[in-house]
Amino acid sequence: MESRVARAGVTFRPVTRDLIERYVDTGEPLDKAGSYGIQGYGAALVDRVEGDYFTVVGMSVAAFVGVLPRVGLEYRPGAIVPVSVGGEGGLAEEAVLSEEEALLEEGAEEVGE
Repeated sequence: MESRVARAGVTFRPVTRDLIERYVDTGEPLDKAGSYGIQGYGAALVDRVEGDYFTVVGMSVAAFVGVLPRVGLEYRPGAIVPVSVGGEGGLAEEAVLSEEEALLEEGAEEVGE
């Protein structure tokens, strides 16, 4: 098994209690680990992100793609495929995972934080 940890820092801008209450009233932060959604209304609360934005959203794509070669896989746009041995072709159709399927499988093992 392979894993990686990714870190990112989020700095919020100064906000009023009224703004926070209005944000909570949208319902958006209620199912979020950090109680804000940087990819939604919560983006307006953020002053800056230090590090990988995708780590903040949920999973570091860079860390995920970086671990693939260690487990015999490689990323190709739209798919994660076994590293081909001996050149072109030879990959069984069923051995090719779509990017979405691979992310779902890895999501259970939490490649990034």
